[in-house]
Amino acid sequence: MTQDFFPFPSADSLERLRVHDDLIINAERWKFAHSYHRQRQNLIYQSLNQPGIVTGLGVKVIDSPENVSEEAKKKHWIEIQPGVAIDINGNPIVVNSSLELLERCYPIAVEPPKIESNIYTTIYIYIQYRDPDNLEVNFNSERIVEGVKITTNGRNPPAIENGEIELCRIQLESGFHTLSNPENPLSPKINEIDLTHRIQAHCRSLAHVRVGCAVGTESQVYKGFRALINSLDGLFNTLQGNVYEEDINLKNINLNAKFDLLYFSIETFSQLRQGNVELDVVKDFLNNGGTLIIEVDAFNSDLEKTLEQDLLSSEVFIHWHDFENHNFQLLKYPFLFTSLPIFYCQGIEIKLSQKGQIILITERFLYACSGINLSRNDIRVAHELGINLLYLAWQRRHLHELMK
Repeated sequence: MTQDFFPFPSADSLERLRVHDDLIINAERWKFAHSYHRQRQNLIYQSLNQPGIVTGLGVKVIDSPENVSEEAKKKHWIEIQPGVAIDINGNPIVVNSSLELLERCYPIAVEPPKIESNIYTTIYIYIQYRDPDNLEVNFNSERIVEGVKITTNGRNPPAIENGEIELCRIQLESGFHTLSNPENPLSPKINEIDLTHRIQAHCRSLAHVRVGCAVGTESQVYKGFRALINSLDGLFNTLQGNVYEEDINLKNINLNAKFDLLYFSIETFSQLRQGNVELDVVKDFLNNGGTLIIEVDAFNSDLEKTLEQDLLSSEVFIHWHDFENHNFQLLKYPFLFTSLPIFYCQGIEIKLSQKGQIILITERFLYACSGINLSRNDIRVAHELGINLLYLAWQRRHLHELMK
């Protein structure tokens, strides 16, 4: 599961026109002055909000209009409702309500998968802002309208970073003949318009945690992390995150560039100790603000000594009962815990290294996060504790980045 994280605006100073007596205004200076205000507006939008659809911009399949060429009538046509979206640069994308119906109808190029391939193809329909200043058009009027561009892409999802906003997608089967509107919009079928992946514009999160799982991780662990990430929107939307759902080869990946939190089972850590290269990679990850979480069946003094010697330069682990004495915030923010929960008749236990870079937690915690055979209240408690862990991992990385 991935929650889209949108890049922050670049840290470039704005330049504006110096106004003084005897200043002569020409077209170039006028455009420069207006450009400053646009950049300032976009900077504020990118800092506080994320791109997406504000209202409208619905899509439906229609019959080809009558007053188009015979060749155009052979194509599939869609109608786009009036509406507003904002792209990643803060530019308004507006399909005007005053447009005639024909001006909101678009033919789409659809290339179905080959019949012999017996596979499905997904096409994406997205909208973009079009700056009239970048169009090679001679305008006769003193007023110009900022436009939009509708694009069909049969290869890749819309690129948010390029200002593309998804309106819908369609999964096509080989040999299809017609597109249709969905009978059940919540669960569209093959060859039907799918509106369920649209992104809505809203306030952005300012923190994003990236989670990875070491080679050999069970699918249940991924399921637990996915459920945890999904809970962020409802429980703590200041933080967003994503789970890298592929096995991680420690020899061929830059951990610091991809992850803030790395999960190991006790079995995968035992395998890690057999290779000095992988151990050095993990040590570098921890020294640069990364956090390691290891799920164990029970606390083991031999394991703790091994971790202290191999990864922690002889630091010791602190039991959760003593967190208060060491000013650890793990059980305080964003959710307060005065004791640790019990799942499946087994109490969760946590130990934390002195600098917070390694978390030891007893098994079944991520199983509980996935919500299997638990009450709603227990699932909520598991998610709140998990969010505290995610926040700790993000905060460690964030503070290390600020000291570079």
